[in-house]
Amino acid sequence: MWKYLLALSLLMLPSVSQAAPDITAVISEGIEQEASVTIIGTGFGSHTDNNTTRPYLASGWENFETGAADSIFSANYGPELVTNTSLQKSNSNYAAKGYYWTTPQSYTNVWGVAKNTPYMFGFHLPLATFQKKIFISGWFMFPEGFDSGINYDTSMADQTKFLCMTPLGTLGGSDGAKTYFQTRKDLVDIPLRTETEDGHLSEGNDDPLFNYSPMGTWHRFDIYVDLTKPEGQKIHNWYVDGKKLPRTHEFYNVDANLTSSGVINGFNYLSWLMYQFEGDDTYTWFQYMDDAFADLTQARVEISESATWNETIQVRKEIQIPLTWSDTEITVSTNLGQFASSDTLYVYVINDDGTVSPGYQITEGPQSRGTVPLGDMR
Repeated sequence: MWKYLLALSLLMLPSVSQAAPDITAVISEGIEQEASVTIIGTGFGSHTDNNTTRPYLASGWENFETGAADSIFSANYGPELVTNTSLQKSNSNYAAKGYYWTTPQSYTNVWGVAKNTPYMFGFHLPLATFQKKIFISGWFMFPEGFDSGINYDTSMADQTKFLCMTPLGTLGGSDGAKTYFQTRKDLVDIPLRTETEDGHLSEGNDDPLFNYSPMGTWHRFDIYVDLTKPEGQKIHNWYVDGKKLPRTHEFYNVDANLTSSGVINGFNYLSWLMYQFEGDDTYTWFQYMDDAFADLTQARVEISESATWNETIQVRKEIQIPLTWSDTEITVSTNLGQFASSDTLYVYVINDDGTVSPGYQITEGPQSRGTVPLGDMR
């Protein structure tokens, strides 16, 4: 349990303009799911309210825990609502399941609507305007046997685009995902390939995706783009479980190519389980998704089991849902995700520039910043 009220002097520390985030106190009556938690410190920066129709500031958040997806998300058909606990993320009530059948199938989608269609995919967040800075995240699981069920076909390569940004409405009748995580069966010596894209400029990574996200286990995928930077410095970063994937480069190519690809003005359509090429009705190469999160900034709060933040290793992390945000105080709704309230956890604040605070331990007993004990402050 997070149970401590800290001395008033800790709340009065001065704000430092453009300083790195630093947490000095955490105030809460508990670490239960959706508990309100206040984080005190300096250098947090700002966070615009990007979701005026919901109590949180982030553009989108859906964990399916009620059994019915938020109406701010959309789809023509939608993925299936998963009620099989063995296929769900730890501590989750429901997940989503995507596939492209050969023939129509009956299922209940994540909005609780009965469907009969082969198109069991598509979970989208339309944005009111084109955005040049986007952080999008989701948890995904590819079941055991996925790599043998997805087959290479020269006429139509089996593939799945599962975390995507699209400039919808700018490319005539062929709006495809233009910055995405994709996995596909390719040549015989590349049994399963991870592919990303900046515009139509494909950047292949010959490491199979399962080197980073083994089948049968849940993993978090993030993309961060920033098209506000100068030419040649426009960011597109990909992460698996907090580890930045090794890439040929970390930036979009020249602006002329982004213009011809239709993405120079940004994106207005975000997707999880975007779509899949047609599978079959016997072996199925399902993909599973949970905890969809999107925002127009990389400013966010996360908890982790690790006392240090490191983008070179894979470490379990869970995004917390922002309710209020100022340079010195943030309130979040706790998202335990796969963690238990008894776990030793650390909270981090990331500002809009991507600078990360030192970890602040949030357990019931003696508190610590990083690994240095501060004593019981209750």
